[in-house]
Formats: sequence, C-alpha cells, structure tokens
Amino acid sequence: LGAVEVPYSISVPDRSLDREPAVRAFRRLAEFALERTPEALLDVLRSSLIGLEDSEVRALERRARLEGVTLAELIARRPTGVPAGVAGRLAELLELSEILATHRDDDAEEAFWAVWRAASHYRALRENAGETSGGDVERELESLAVFARALGRFVERRRGSGTLGEYLESIGRADFGADPWLPPARRRGGVELLSFHASKGRQWSLVVVCGCVEGLIPKGRRARGLFDPYFLDRLSPVQRVLKNEAEDRRVFYVATTRARDRCVITTSPGASRRGQPTRFINELMGEAASPLPDAEPAPLTFSEAAARMRRALADVTAAAPLRLAALGALQRICKVDPECAAAQPRGWWWRWGWTEGAAAIRAQSGGEELPPDKLRTSYSRISKYDNCGLAYLFSVVLGLDPDSSHNMAFGSWIHQIFEDAEKEPSPEQRAGGRRRLTNGPMMAERFHELFEETVFPNLAIARQFRRDGLVLLERYEHHLKPGKALMSEHRFNVDFDGHLIRGRIDRVDKLGNRLIVYDYKTSRSAIYANEAKDSLQLAIYYLAATTDPDISQHGEPASMQLVYPAVMSRGDVARRCQKPEEAELVLERLPGLLQGVLDEDFRPSPEADCRWCKFKPLCPLWPEGRELPA
Repeated sequence: LGAVEVPYSISVPDRSLDREPAVRAFRRLAEFALERTPEALLDVLRSSLIGLEDSEVRALERRARLEGVTLAELIARRPTGVPAGVAGRLAELLELSEILATHRDDDAEEAFWAVWRAASHYRALRENAGETSGGDVERELESLAVFARALGRFVERRRGSGTLGEYLESIGRADFGADPWLPPARRRGGVELLSFHASKGRQWSLVVVCGCVEGLIPKGRRARGLFDPYFLDRLSPVQRVLKNEAEDRRVFYVATTRARDRCVITTSPGASRRGQPTRFINELMGEAASPLPDAEPAPLTFSEAAARMRRALADVTAAAPLRLAALGALQRICKVDPECAAAQPRGWWWRWGWTEGAAAIRAQSGGEELPPDKLRTSYSRISKYDNCGLAYLFSVVLGLDPDSSHNMAFGSWIHQIFEDAEKEPSPEQRAGGRRRLTNGPMMAERFHELFEETVFPNLAIARQFRRDGLVLLERYEHHLKPGKALMSEHRFNVDFDGHLIRGRIDRVDKLGNRLIVYDYKTSRSAIYANEAKDSLQLAIYYLAATTDPDISQHGEPASMQLVYPAVMSRGDVARRCQKPEEAELVLERLPGLLQGVLDEDFRPSPEADCRWCKFKPLCPLWPEGRELPA
C-alpha cells in the first residue's frame, strides 16, 4: 500500500503512554533533575526536548573524560568553547532542571506545566500546531496532553499531594499500570489493516479478507509452549483437531461478515499446490470462484504510469500505434508532473537494454544439439525456477551467486565419502588418492582428511560441523548399510518432450522387483512429509528411473526418498517419501516450468521460500529491494 501511495492505518491495541518519545523525554528530564542519573542525562540530551545530535553528545563526553569530571558536572560548569547552538541548549537543560528541582514538593501536574511554559521545544510545538504537514507535531502534542491528564489523575488519587518524585517512584514499581492510549496516526482514515479477531463488532462498506489458503485458515498446526493448557482437555487428538477447525471456522465467519456492501476473499496468486484455497470458501459459496484473469489494473501514480509506458515503448514486437501512444503519454506526464523522474527521457533512455529477437536463455541452452525452442537444464536449476523465477534469473542466468558456502563444502565432503563407501573409485579417482571405504573408522579418517576449518566462518562453527559430520557418518553406517546399493552416484540424461534434463541419483536399492531411489541430505532439519510429496526433484528422479535404461532394466520405482542421516525419527534416520502416483502429478507442472524459462518469465514468486535467499536487496517483494544496477 505504501509503494502505490494508498493511505492506510494498522489497528493495534492501546500502547503504554510512557513509550511515547515526548513523554519519555519529560520523564528522563525529571529523573535527571531530581535523581541525577547519568543514563537519564544522556537520554534527555538526545531527546526532542533538548535536541542534541549524537556527535555533539559524544564530543561533550570526550571533553568530560579528558577533564576528569562527569558529564553532569561539565554541563553544570557551563563549558566554554562549544558551538553557540549547543551552549544554548545546555543552558536550557540547566534551566528546566532547576525548574523541576524548585517544584520538587509541588504536585506533579504543576511541575509539568511549569516546564511546558519554559521549554522552547514546547513553544515551537504550539506555534506549529496548525500546520497541515505537522503529523508528528499533532501526535507529540496529543501524547503530552494525555500525559498531563494522567498526571492530574495521579494527583487526584493522592488527594492533591502527589509530587513529581512520587510519580517517578510509582512508575518504577512492578505493580504500576501505565496509562494506555491510542496514537492519533492509528485513528486516521484510509485502508484499515487488522486481524480477524480485531474486526469483531465493526463494519465497513468494503472488506478484503486476504490469504485464505489451507494451512493458514484453518491452521495446519498450532505452536506449543513449555506448558500448554489446551492439552489438559480430555479429548483425543482427532477431537482436538476438529475443535481447532471449528474455532477457525467461527473466526473466518466473523471476518467475512464485516462488510455492508461487498466482501472480497483472496488466495495466493501462485501455483495451487502452495496456495490451495481454504475449504471454508466452498462451505461459504458452495464452490470456489474461478481465478480472475491477469488483467493489469490502472496505474495509481505518475511513476507507475510512466513505467508502464516505458515498457510498452521498449516492446519491439508491439504494434507501432501502441508504441506511439506510449510515447505521447510519456510526454503528457512530463508536462503535468515535471518532477517525475521516471518519465524524463534523460533519466532512463539508453540506460537499460532489453532483449530483442531470440531470447538469450534459448541461445545459452540451445546450441547445435537442441532446437531453439528446447531447453537444456538440470533438476536443481529447474527446482530453483519452480521456487522463484527472479531468483533463477539472478543465480542461474546472470550467475550472480557463484560463491560456495561452508554448508555446500560440507555436503560435498559427505557425498564423496558416501560414494566411496558404496562403490569402487574409478582409476582417475584412485590416482587422486581416493579408495574404497569399507567400515566406519575408514569413513571417519577420510572425513578428517577432507575437512578444512578455514572454509567455515569461525572455529566454533567448524568444530560443530566436525562433530555433526562424525555423528552423521555413524548413523549412515548403522542405518543405511553402505556397500549394499544396486547403483550409486548414477548420472542421467532425460529427454522430456525434446528438453534435456541432467542430474545425478545418489543411490538406488532393489526391494524385490521394485526400486527405491534415494537422495542424501546433510541438513540437520528435514522438510515436512507434504513437501516431499510435492518435490520436483524426486519427481524428476522418478522420470529418470522409468526412462534411463541403466536403471529401468532392474525394475520399476516403488518410492523416491529424501534421506536425512543427521535427523533421527522413530529409531531410524528421517526419510521423506514420494510415491509414483504423486510423482506423476508433480511432473504435470514440468512443461509449464520449462516453457516459463524459455519465455523469460522471471517474475518473483509471492510463495517462494525466501528464508536464505541472497537476492532480497534486488527483489521488489521485499522492503530493501532496489533496482538492479547496470
């Protein structure tokens, strides 16, 4: 909303009045005047009441240290040689402190009004109160007015004898209830953002209920604390799940009935596997509405309109009348808003290039072996595109992520040991010092040979990874039986409708007439079972196991598994499985993904797993996102 300049307010519960900067500044001034605490002095110097910059405060601290006195003693001397502005503010600090010290035995409200009349900052607030651009001024004045009323109530409760010192003593006690208030900025108009629960009892003409997907509404799971009173109910796990769902249904009903005229329910715009609409929509409407077409809405700002006209002008395949119209619209925007840099040709013309003719990604992947409309890729690359098109563009197409992390190095060492434990090294590998590893001590010895502490950020992390690696190898030897594999580290090339997909399968076992396909993961946390059922990597392994003659001659795959030797589950290493019928469903997405790469559809995905993404500073979905430099 902020990016498209739509006014909004976030509904929050009442907050403590003492957390407001204006109120805190007065309280710290009182603490310094009555108690002479050094921390209070530093806070009040930097507050709006006195208004010194950090550099000016540090300069005073250095001078006090050089002269061997405290900062309060230095200020009390009225030091010379400081800038005139700083000297004036320090003099005002001493004056205000003296006023509060004089009113030590008076009631707290009178002490506040004495400072209100004397402080230049408060005088400036009164003078600027009528300005239209004074949103911060309005908030500060209202917080001080509410604070003054709170002091008045404090004095009344003490029967007219509540001094400022007693007030400071009271707010420091654990049983003191701070005065709540709602900032004025939270009560303005515009779009109101609030939770389902906070909407109870209120109504609007238009209500938009966002993010109505399974796993959120209803929740797939609930967080548990150290002590969870919810589980004191004498209910079975199934009854608890039904009770949770009924509660979520009631809350969803509250949210969807807040509209007087119109209610809009939104789900994720991405792939349905991650944005499956909540079951409550079918209960509400009888059937889920079909998704809206991807129609581009009207621009809200001149900058957005200029960007759209520039895209139309840069499209060499667009009709000439459309490009001429875009050029004329840019000219009109420049006349209406001369300050709009996005519409000024000198700010963008020839600054960026765009792909003309054959797409660059096709030229990279086509070559002489493949037709120009076919792609050469790997399961890891296409899985990156499945997660986020923009991250695929930055990492794979533009190569902006060439660095290897310590996690990648650790994983390569472990996979090399697994390979040498499951098959004989090739002559070239033997020449490089590799040998068959037949037992745990040999694997541990090889791990110590490969391990390099300099790869890790610090020694503590390196030692932790060394311990984790030894535990991982011990579990691998005990639970996965090295040396019993039918195939290991098998490289494959799969022809998928003319596209070439390459990869490597860590291990294939034979169970009766069926095959089990494994992929080892060195992570210390396993994905959820539902994620494995939807794994594109395992689906491509299934495709390779059914089409590669070296594998398919041994039988049909019964299961594709992600194996986590570092994670134990019910007495065995954790396994996340995908069945053949689930793999078939996942493979239905593959043609669309391959075509998306060829079409250079590199839009960021709102459903992507962005936790470890390095490209957030370049992504428009994140606040820190910026335009990619040339």
